[in-house]
Amino acid sequence: MSDGVIAPLVALGLGVAASPVAAIAAILLVASPGGRAKGGAFVAGWAGGLVVLGGAVVALEGAIGIGSGDGSSRLVAIGSIALGGILLAYGLLRWLRRPGPGDDDPSPKWMAAFDSISAPRAFVTGAVLAAAKPKNLVLTLAAGTAIAEQGLAAPAAAAALAAYVLVASATALVPVLVAVAMGERAGPVLAGWRAWLTAHNAAIMTVVLVAFGAILVWRGATGLA
Repeated sequence: MSDGVIAPLVALGLGVAASPVAAIAAILLVASPGGRAKGGAFVAGWAGGLVVLGGAVVALEGAIGIGSGDGSSRLVAIGSIALGGILLAYGLLRWLRRPGPGDDDPSPKWMAAFDSISAPRAFVTGAVLAAAKPKNLVLTLAAGTAIAEQGLAAPAAAAALAAYVLVASATALVPVLVAVAMGERAGPVLAGWRAWLTAHNAAIMTVVLVAFGAILVWRGATGLA
């Protein structure tokens, strides 16, 4: 794999990893009864969802010849601009819908059930969250395109996708590793992380969406120039 594919994949993976929801979900799971197994299942589901989505993009775009000529390069550039525009619009929407001063940023309703969720359900939840969240969907489509346009052989493409998924899963994985390493002492640490992420959720998501939307638009515009 060349630096030409690794650098954008790491950047896009960091965009997915900058997900307060993934980190909060993992923290809630590891704090529940049998939490380490549930947290591990959630991380496996999250990574698996990204693998399936990214792999489908790479296979589909490889089949239609992305990266095999000037015409496909132009198509990739246009697609990058479109994906970036989606992220910019979504970031603006998230900011406009942010809680007002003094208001809490409520967690999704499904998080209330995490105390009683089973490991298999944690796996499914992780997979759905990873593959269905609009930000993750757009960034993984961009990552799959970045891999496909390099025209890599199957082993190299799989390694590139694995690197992207590893980076993109970091914030879901870290709470589980902390819980395993620190045991009962991890409780206060993870509770502090959860409080901070919940309080700053809207700001974090807006910055990430706008930043990566602008990067994708710039990349596409450069490709058309």
